[in-house]
Amino acid sequence: MITARSISFFVVSLKQVHQPHVVLRFAGRFLQVLQLPVDAGQFGVAGQIDGRLPRRFDRFEHPVDGQRPGVVRSLHPTHSLAARGRDAAAFVEGEELRETACPRNGCYGRLYDRGAKILFLGCRLTSNTYLHGVEEWCGVPERITDTYEQLYIRLPWGGTMERPMRRHYHPRGVDISGQYGKMEPAFLAKGIAHKGMVGDAVSTLCDARGMADLTASYLQKDPDLFAKEEPLPEEWY
Repeated sequence: MITARSISFFVVSLKQVHQPHVVLRFAGRFLQVLQLPVDAGQFGVAGQIDGRLPRRFDRFEHPVDGQRPGVVRSLHPTHSLAARGRDAAAFVEGEELRETACPRNGCYGRLYDRGAKILFLGCRLTSNTYLHGVEEWCGVPERITDTYEQLYIRLPWGGTMERPMRRHYHPRGVDISGQYGKMEPAFLAKGIAHKGMVGDAVSTLCDARGMADLTASYLQKDPDLFAKEEPLPEEWY
């Protein structure tokens, strides 16, 4: 059973959630720390991320955004997060200094350090940005550009900050994250993931350390695992 006390990170597909008030109550009443991924592409202008929090959830009963006390947003140029809880500021600290999407010393690495539980709420594991981080930490080739793209962060207190970034890519244009779903059978079989319902949303609760460790072991066998459409060999799990 998925309970609020077992979760520290949300990946949410609001298009698939038809009872959003249930979701926000579930998140807001019990969690000590909550991280909600924020789509950086929605904010600012080309090449610029707006560090100010918009009212993204203002139509819900319990908005989780800058209008609610204790909510902060990381200043990562491409993979910004909104966080709330007793140490939200410490969780997102320093993200404006990152040069890649999901470095080991960034927010996604902190999920591993904290033994976080990640809830994929109304979305599939193809939305698993955390596995981008695992590939990056494992040094999988042809996942991050060698060159830098100049981006800008619009600071919440005014002005902008330059941040050169190495971006996600694949030389053949393969949709890498589109292959992350192949890990679901292994995660379920190993007890790393559990399926359940939140409101009317089919959801998957995953252990961050278990996901990273198992995925890393598979990447040692086949570093190009997610550049292929073939499913995982069943004998692996």
